Amino acid sequence: MTGRELQKWSVDGMDLLVFRLQGIRLGVDLEQIDEMLKPELAGGQGLEPVALHELIPFPKAPVVYEDPQVLVIAGSDPALALKIDQPENIVYLGLQAIRPLPLLVARCRTTEALWGVGLLEEEPLVLLDCLKLAAGRNRRGAGGTPRLAPAPLSRSS
Repeated sequence: MTGRELQKWSVDGMDLLVFRLQGIRLGVDLEQIDEMLKPELAGGQGLEPVALHELIPFPKAPVVYEDPQVLVIAGSDPALALKIDQPENIVYLGLQAIRPLPLLVARCRTTEALWGVGLLEEEPLVLLDCLKLAAGRNRRGAGGTPRLAPAPLSRSS
């Protein structure tokens, strides 16, 4: 391909669905989403939503969903129905506003699905790759992030 042909394939940015969970602003590439629906409608489509906090640990517990929605992730097999919270808007984020995760954060993350940070309206936006999230879920099973079993209770005499 010539340079001119490659130019038409260049990406200048991406359209993102922006939402919040536990006060953290996240963005997902719109091309990774087949549809967004209310949680009560997901079961009627044979979907079992998996809460985002089950796949990515969040700092505060318990995680409270104030305005839950379910994203059906495009190209995931089996279909990933991802429960998110507080969808805000669809925005365009230019490549100049996207940066890799800071090194300290990148080293501490538990999934490659968290891949970058954008700056939107002077506020950080954590970028989430739902296809990597779905692939990781398939490797671990539907339960998501492996969790330690609680220690058995000991009986006092």
